[in-house]
Amino acid sequence: MQFRTIRTALDHEGEVTYIRDLTPRSRGLWFCRSCNNPLRLHWTHDSGGYFEHDLEDADERSLMRCAYRIIARDKPVSAFDQAVNTLMERDNVSVTAPSDRDYFCVLCQREYYGIRCCPACGQHIYSTEMKDLDTLTIPVKFAK
Repeated sequence: MQFRTIRTALDHEGEVTYIRDLTPRSRGLWFCRSCNNPLRLHWTHDSGGYFEHDLEDADERSLMRCAYRIIARDKPVSAFDQAVNTLMERDNVSVTAPSDRDYFCVLCQREYYGIRCCPACGQHIYSTEMKDLDTLTIPVKFAK
């Protein structure tokens, strides 16, 4: 649970105590004005002093109704998460066997038809489909 910064509290006598009236060395018992749970005094160099709920000694039921509690709002779904969810929700298409196609092995400079595995060198990572082949960048003679 997260809470907003608390700058006022009730002391052990039930009177309102302001953080501006305290010092880093102040000692005492302080309670939340909203839920009446015990508070701890904290002091920082940047933002001065503030009170924080003592979660070890607090009543969880009353903390849920505390006015200082930050209610977490659901974050909007990011575009990435939407894309992942769309892919996950697609129809489960059964995996089909690899189809025979025209391939070109860049390593061997060889054209072949069949499954994506070059019959000459036995590699598949250097093969590309002929329809995707860029004929303008293929060298006339492959340097070995």
